[in-house]
Amino acid sequence: MRALLLLLLLTLSVSAQQTQRRIVRLESRIYGWYAIADPSFDKTIGRRELYKVSGQDKFLKGLAGRLVLIEGVFSEGSLHLPALAAPPISLPEDAVRRVFLSSLSSAGPPYKSESDFTLQDPDSLLALYRPGRWKLDLIVEGSSPELQVVRVVSAEEVETRPSTLVGQGSLDAPAQLDVTLTQDFLDLVTALGLKQADVSATYQGLTLRLTDLYIKLPQQVSSESAAWSLQGSVGLSFGRGSSLAETSFVVDAEPLIEDNVLKLKPDWQNIRVEGQLPFSFALGTKQLGSYARYLPEKITLLDLVYVTAQLRNQRLLSQEGNPVWFLGRPSPQTVRIALGDPTQELPAHETLQPGAFRLILGQQLVDRLIKKEIDRMLSPEKPYLPEPPIEVGKALFIPILVKKIYIRDLQAGYRQSVFRFDNLTIDVGWEAGPLSGTEPLLTTSGYVRPKLSGEQGKRFWDWDLVLENLIVRSDKIPGNKNQLATEFKPQIEQTLGRKLAAEKRFSNRIPLSRFLGQTDAVLEITRLRALDATLTLEGRVNPNP
Repeated sequence: MRALLLLLLLTLSVSAQQTQRRIVRLESRIYGWYAIADPSFDKTIGRRELYKVSGQDKFLKGLAGRLVLIEGVFSEGSLHLPALAAPPISLPEDAVRRVFLSSLSSAGPPYKSESDFTLQDPDSLLALYRPGRWKLDLIVEGSSPELQVVRVVSAEEVETRPSTLVGQGSLDAPAQLDVTLTQDFLDLVTALGLKQADVSATYQGLTLRLTDLYIKLPQQVSSESAAWSLQGSVGLSFGRGSSLAETSFVVDAEPLIEDNVLKLKPDWQNIRVEGQLPFSFALGTKQLGSYARYLPEKITLLDLVYVTAQLRNQRLLSQEGNPVWFLGRPSPQTVRIALGDPTQELPAHETLQPGAFRLILGQQLVDRLIKKEIDRMLSPEKPYLPEPPIEVGKALFIPILVKKIYIRDLQAGYRQSVFRFDNLTIDVGWEAGPLSGTEPLLTTSGYVRPKLSGEQGKRFWDWDLVLENLIVRSDKIPGNKNQLATEFKPQIEQTLGRKLAAEKRFSNRIPLSRFLGQTDAVLEITRLRALDATLTLEGRVNPNP
């Protein structure tokens, strides 16, 4: 009777725990069934996880080696399958679990996620949800950015809040560069540092070694230095010989920036062992702390000095001055680093969706960035050739055509959310029948408003050009100067504005190798917002463009 009561209590305890639906690969081993979760097919996790299966495993027959969507209680290295759980569902080999934010509409598929994925829904799985903004946990297949919905793990309607871009903090003296990274981006930029870290220690003839290191950002944050979670595998061996035991571990680690280097400072004395294997049989918890205290005090993640040097090489930072990198208060599940004055409080910002990043460029950096691009496009020595040529009048019924445009002088700067310029001086190469020559044409002021244009996968930098105070300077072009100025204005705005942007088509994709060395990943800019003293770019990381 006592045994029956204990069994009943155990059953009630397990059933009381919350079940989850997750994508795993099943394996049948000599000791029973195991479920493996891996970031290669589950983008909601960051490390490989192994679970020993218990409970109602009669439905697993024939699924060894297969990807499945399974329901059960996942806890401390074990997966319990309750009696009332749904049988596992076999999935295609290329299936991947991802989380999307998307506005579903009554118009039906394809749906567009806020991170620019296109979701096809051939089985109308998303038609069950009313129109609105949803957080979708999906099993999908296909190649980015075109994905096909296979299964819905969960869906949660989320409130659409107005933008809260500017909060506390001053934009009068913004950071030169303010970067907010989500988990995916952090994985990418710290992967090399974690792989190169020698995290091992020898104590009393035994070697403790930490491998497969992975960082997990906290769900909530209260300060800039809120502890991250450093996770991975921990192994015990004689020297570098045979392994005595191996399992997973987790330890709280404080992020910090020292001498412009992003580092982690783990609390080794409170390292915790997780997983299914009996690690405690080989090494007790107290003894583990004795070994761990010989591990390196800090782990280097990212050398931001190199990033600063690259920005200077690109002429985006001044050679004078010595800005420093520092941590800013992030939103949940993000990390925020900034280049500038660490005493300057950073403004608050709205939460980023998974897989996204945000770059806030200060006024000085935006100035240099836009000037550099204009220098590339509009050289005083190399004219821009409009196609077709611009007709600016007639001489004895012969059209006067502008075939070359020279930018002679441009005094400009970023302010009030646009790139303003004064004393823009334009000369032209003209042709009228057999005659031709080079003439001073006009001087003007105005502004350029940056934006993004183009379709999915083919987006490019675009801009609107607005001219003010246009003065015609040529004495040889016939006609009323004021009337000519009125005629020239829309033609030049179109030719040097959207038409030039469409012709140049500067891509919205930035290779990360410019700043992080050997990597094929690119940053895809998907959103641009211009404020008085900053330019905000949002986008996502594409690791395999």
